[in-house]
Amino acid sequence: MAGKLLRNISPDKIENRDAEYYKQALDLSPGYSDWRNIESMDIQCNIGDASDLQSGGGTAGALEGNKVFSPLRSENDLLINLLTMGKTIDFIRKLDQRINSTNVLFFDMDGTLVNTNYANYLSYKKAIQQVIQSNIDIPYNPSERFNREVLKKVIPNLTKAEYEKIIQLKNKIYIEHLPETKVNDLVADILKKYSKTNKTILVTNCRKERVLITLEYHKLIDNFSHKFYQLKTDNENKVNKYERTLLYLKIPPTSVLLFENEKSEINVAILAGIPIQNIISL
Repeated sequence: MAGKLLRNISPDKIENRDAEYYKQALDLSPGYSDWRNIESMDIQCNIGDASDLQSGGGTAGALEGNKVFSPLRSENDLLINLLTMGKTIDFIRKLDQRINSTNVLFFDMDGTLVNTNYANYLSYKKAIQQVIQSNIDIPYNPSERFNREVLKKVIPNLTKAEYEKIIQLKNKIYIEHLPETKVNDLVADILKKYSKTNKTILVTNCRKERVLITLEYHKLIDNFSHKFYQLKTDNENKVNKYERTLLYLKIPPTSVLLFENEKSEINVAILAGIPIQNIISL
């Protein structure tokens, strides 16, 4: 009955954009980690913005206080909140059993630690409108990150100068939309807890400037032992960010526990030697 109920609930139109954030932060269905024997739960409903999560008294598992999901809009919301809290606590408990002092925790940023897709889209949209002097309507697609390739598809007739100007302007405009970025509360709790006992490494393809202002904004900048950013190269070949980090820090891949949301980057991690059972797909 509960599974049927969960599958039948969907976000209303006003909150379609944020549905991605809620699912990302709270859907604990099994991914690449076979050690998490947690039953899949398909959450398609709105169960509270990360900014609405309150810390209650006491602790639950490794969480810094019980999470109270609010506001409650119906009995359906109450059921979903209780199920989600239980799975979150179970997930953290299993994580505690898995991690020891020798483990090094790798965290991706965009979509894993912080959801930046909407802020990124708004930055591109404003930059495009300013450069081409048009109120062109570019709809937001929560399932696809707006990047340079998407820009070329949306406006294929851009000149090289216009294209480069949009990229430069987008990078400057991003800071205006920081309030539209959302912390993945579950991953942030894990980061804060284990940064006290283990090495915690940020591994991202983002520019250093954007990483630092994002982490600073969300007060997460001091929770990392090391940070690895986008590496500028003279060719189009992407550098394997995980292989580069492992080589630089001289860390054996088997000691890494990785938090990553993108399937393509999970494949990159596997190619770098990180065991598939050590990759937590959120």
